[in-house]
Amino acid sequence: MQIISIFRYFILLSGIVVCSAAQMTNGCSGRNSDTYGAPRPATETRPADYLLKRLKKQENDQQSLQSFTAKAKLYTESADMTLNASANIIWIRDSIVWVNAKKFGIEAIRALVTRDSVIVLNRLEKTCTAESLESLRVRYHLPEGDVFTALQNTILGLGIFPDANQVKSDISENQHRLLSENNQYTAEYRIEEGSFLLKNELFLQKKDNTAVALQFDRHQKIKEAMMPFPFSRKVETFHPESGKQIVEIELDDVNFNTSPSYKFEIPAHYSRQ
Repeated sequence: MQIISIFRYFILLSGIVVCSAAQMTNGCSGRNSDTYGAPRPATETRPADYLLKRLKKQENDQQSLQSFTAKAKLYTESADMTLNASANIIWIRDSIVWVNAKKFGIEAIRALVTRDSVIVLNRLEKTCTAESLESLRVRYHLPEGDVFTALQNTILGLGIFPDANQVKSDISENQHRLLSENNQYTAEYRIEEGSFLLKNELFLQKKDNTAVALQFDRHQKIKEAMMPFPFSRKVETFHPESGKQIVEIELDDVNFNTSPSYKFEIPAHYSRQ
């Protein structure tokens, strides 16, 4: 069922982008412009420590966000398919991500991500799959660390920072660029001048030349947080065996801090996979 791949890419940021490293460092162009104000070009190189502190401040500024509910439009594209779907998303800080997806108004998938596992119900085929986040992290070549926190940061438009031996900063295409690396990964971050919002992330795995690129757009000011919130996310992934996939997620009708409730029951007649 192809729609399952949307959830695994959205939930786990998995796979890898089919571009050369040079292409990837050019960033990804979004279809939507930000609504919080016009960006300013970066003209003076900022120290890496300064940029990291600004990104950390944004994480602190979002601590007031404890939950949200949203409707979403999902689009995925790969060598053998394109697919549009709609979804409902519930996020509760440090706890769960709940998603259901519909095609032609019929629920096809319901997924629940907890701190340590992901459970997916395939409504059309009456099946249930359950796996640990750690096993999926290994399978999809994600950086070592807390997968749920990485997912949560991506939902909130915040950075994911693997342990690095060194971090450097410069300017590329009118944006600040942070470059960090360790023995396994090279990571790149694009940061907007003035707002210091994170716009792009890129992770290249040295061993097998896999990569994942993330883009955040359509930032809007919200009363519940001290920084703009991105309503658009794009994930480009590539792995030598599975190839390229693009997933775009457009959020709408987002409500914050509403103490959402959700249902997730596994019907007795569903087969386990």
